[in-house]
Amino acid sequence: MQMGADIYLLDIRAFWEDEKRGRLLEDAFSKLDQERREKARRIGRERGQAESLGAGLLLQLAVREAEAARAGGRGVAQTEEAAEGGGTAQVEETAPGVEALGSAGGAVTRLTVPELLGLLDVPLPFAYLYGENGKPYFKNYPYYFNLSHSGDYVVCAFSDREVGADIQIHRAANMEKLAGRYFSPAEADALGQAEDREAFFFRLWARKEAYGKLTGRGIADALEKDLWSGDTEIAERLCWMEYEGLSGYSMAVCQFFSGNPGKCYIKKRTADGMEIKEWFKYHNLKKES
Repeated sequence: MQMGADIYLLDIRAFWEDEKRGRLLEDAFSKLDQERREKARRIGRERGQAESLGAGLLLQLAVREAEAARAGGRGVAQTEEAAEGGGTAQVEETAPGVEALGSAGGAVTRLTVPELLGLLDVPLPFAYLYGENGKPYFKNYPYYFNLSHSGDYVVCAFSDREVGADIQIHRAANMEKLAGRYFSPAEADALGQAEDREAFFFRLWARKEAYGKLTGRGIADALEKDLWSGDTEIAERLCWMEYEGLSGYSMAVCQFFSGNPGKCYIKKRTADGMEIKEWFKYHNLKKES
């Protein structure tokens, strides 16, 4: 498994829109570990249950791929055919030109519910531990993960070190009030000058949530921390991946640098499917010339 995070993005609409949704739900429950299955069954709200099922299924796929890679095999979803658009799983590149893009993976594996269920069989038995503030960890696998859901999507960030992830659907919000409470002065100024204030607000809010989930202390841990301009000591220690491939959504994945501070590994894909691997040195969240 490469250093950094593997990102899985699941469209869960089939759980309530597909004409075979009853069969999909039954199949999904059968492919979860016991704790996730019981948790999902306790949720009465349709969308809430769909989010819980999707998160548990993505964990199953992520661990299977990681174990296959560790054993010298190939990943389940990220086959060469899928990476080139010929398989069931759709591997998408992070949006070009996104500021502060940095991740060891760099690609987002997008799936629908039927596609994901087709990649899974007998569920792996997971055991969990929980941090002081409820952040979950595997007890029986050497991996870290973080889950997030919003709107029609569930995200799983999966890594061999601590990771935080968040996805936000753009919706009506009192941006000024929230910015006054949670944004640093530099962030609030940037919001005021942004051409698309809504897009900027949710992009930064996703960063705040991802950082709080990275540390395990929640959004309060990002209170007034400058996670935008990069002109702070904490910003220099962070590596970000942002995905803008979903209209009306913002998504961020956050990790602390590992190994050589100031370096993130970015994997890009050209239009003809060829892979380009580059080392970019980052300082203050910005690429140096």
